[in-house]
Amino acid sequence: MSSRFAILLGLCCLSAGAQERTPPILGWGTYVAPHDGRHDGQDHGLQAATYCGASPESWVRGSAALSLGWLSLTLELETDSPQAGPKGRLYVTLSKGCLHPVRGACDVVHDPLVDLYTVETDEVGIGGRSRGGDTGIIRRSASVDIPDNLARQVTHVAVKAECTGSGTQWSGWTSLQDAENAFEAAGRPAGSSQLE
Repeated sequence: MSSRFAILLGLCCLSAGAQERTPPILGWGTYVAPHDGRHDGQDHGLQAATYCGASPESWVRGSAALSLGWLSLTLELETDSPQAGPKGRLYVTLSKGCLHPVRGACDVVHDPLVDLYTVETDEVGIGGRSRGGDTGIIRRSASVDIPDNLARQVTHVAVKAECTGSGTQWSGWTSLQDAENAFEAAGRPAGSSQLE
């Protein structure tokens, strides 16, 4: 069999979904701080950022993107303190609708935004920065498989970074699973009460 025929046969046998390549749906998020730091780089290029306070001086940041049924997550924690760092998590809401915003807002009557699926990461934390640096910044990634029937409907990805406390270990990353350098995330259909 010639290689051209094999390629043609392979393309014909792929499902329409496998042949179809859509661009990822990038998230948008909230910025919670006592000042608008998006103009001074405090968001570090991520979609959501929350200032945790001055004791310890810390931030929780995050981003999300949906592509081919996988939600990719990025979570970043930062501290200026050598003794303590933030604990935090991300919340992501996948929605459909609002395809024709009017003056930057959804038409709630004719084209509302409808929540389909929510994803929550476990709480993670870092201790103080290393002795040699001005700040301690740790960024990690994870992914969540989104049910195909829901992923196909998604038009919006909303990201919220939340501070949940602080930790006083000297340095490093901690998660509920005690997994070094990792974090977990789980999702559920919007409106349901228990994570899958």
